[in-house]
Amino acid sequence: AWPGVLSRGNLAMQRHDEESTLPNIDLPVLVLSGKHDRMTLPSASAHMDERLPAGRPFQVSSGHLGMWECPQEFAAAVTEFVHQVAAQHTFGSVSFKTQTHIK
Repeated sequence: AWPGVLSRGNLAMQRHDEESTLPNIDLPVLVLSGKHDRMTLPSASAHMDERLPAGRPFQVSSGHLGMWECPQEFAAAVTEFVHQVAAQHTFGSVSFKTQTHIK
């Protein structure tokens, strides 16, 4: 993409603020961050988690791209979260069957 387009997108992300929305999210939310992330600082993830009524914080040993930098740790965190949510919550008539495929 043209550099001007990328710059406008980055500026828009910096100005976008949905902090007031977080306390109104009544669903479980996995706040997954990288311990060494320099783009989205772990303190920003902690800030979000503090404002979410059902936030679940978890850090992986990565930078900004945890799903690529430590895929097994990332997948294990997501899988555990899904299992916890499925075990604790009923979502109408939807039945969740989860299987672990991580070795």
